[in-house]
Amino acid sequence: MTSIERAAYSRFKRLITALELHLFFAPNRDEVEWAAARTDCDEHLLAQLLMLKSYQRMGCMPKRDEIPETVVDFVRRATVSSSG
Repeated sequence: MTSIERAAYSRFKRLITALELHLFFAPNRDEVEWAAARTDCDEHLLAQLLMLKSYQRMGCMPKRDEIPETVVDFVRRATVSSSG
C-alpha cells in the first residue's frame, strides 16, 4: 500500500527530521526579502514563507492547520536569524 506521503494529494510526513527541515524549509535571505516586500507584519511574513516553502517542497499550498508545528517553529526561528 502506498504511504500517505506518496499519495496523489501531498501531505506532510508525520516525522520530519532536522536534516529535512534544514534542506527543505530553511528560507534563504532572498526568500525572506521577497516575502518581506509583500507583507506588512511579522505574522504575514511567517505565513508567506510557510506557503512558499511548502509549495516548493510539496507542490501545493496546504491549509494552515496542516502544517506541522515543528515546521512552523523552524521557519519562525530561521526567519528571525535570516533577517537579523
